Amino acid sequence: MLISRKPLYSCFMPLRIVETSKQRLATWRILPESHVEGSMPVTRLIKDVLAERASAGFVGRERELRLLAECADGRGPVLARIHGPAGIGKSSLLQEFSARATASGTSIIRLDCRFIEPTPEGFLLELQRVLNRPVSTIDAVNDALSSFTRPVLVLDSYEVLRLLDGWMRQVFFPALKETIRVVICGRYAPTPHWRTALEWQGLILTIPLDPLTESESLVLLKRAGMTASDAAAIYRIARGHPMALVLVGGARSNMGWNRDRTDSHSIVRQLTQL
Repeated sequence: MLISRKPLYSCFMPLRIVETSKQRLATWRILPESHVEGSMPVTRLIKDVLAERASAGFVGRERELRLLAECADGRGPVLARIHGPAGIGKSSLLQEFSARATASGTSIIRLDCRFIEPTPEGFLLELQRVLNRPVSTIDAVNDALSSFTRPVLVLDSYEVLRLLDGWMRQVFFPALKETIRVVICGRYAPTPHWRTALEWQGLILTIPLDPLTESESLVLLKRAGMTASDAAAIYRIARGHPMALVLVGGARSNMGWNRDRTDSHSIVRQLTQL
């Protein structure tokens, strides 16, 4: 669900002075905006432009997106856990999923766990800030989230909340209404407590992220301006790791790139510094 507000100036229609031929008096007429020359164009926020470009450059992960969509619309488990190493594309996947889900009428409530104090109070305080309404108890959280259409609570960078994971598993998540879906994204797979608890069986979908396939990697590099031959050479070095692909592609000019002579070990060393 997207909430948009028109700028204040658009609530008032432009005015034009019309002079009568007899009395030579200035009379005000209200005209539609489209009839006024030089009317102010609608301006987007930079974040919207960035999100649009990120979505246009997104490659692959169709299976993962389908599984997340099933969770969001009620066909899948109530909780999805995405995990994978740094730079594998977890946040990009979340951004693309959020954009597609929002377009289909789902309400995405996304929290970046890096800015949350790993305590129950800190978590509820950040949720209160994002929702812009008081939610000091889980009952209040249920009421707030239930006011949205098909609400999905998304937690990115969940690895920083490891100290809070027990409370989330035993207290917070079980207290949510079944109509509220949760997507968790972090570097680490669910702990054994999640996997061995019988009551959670069938309610959790675990999605490990692997490197992109060769064909997906080549598409990504070609969209970034690589030639087909350079893209193939870069793939042989980065092997489908999205961040490595982007770094090699972006830094190739600074490396004196020559796909026939450049030592892959020297490239890896420079990538490590980057």
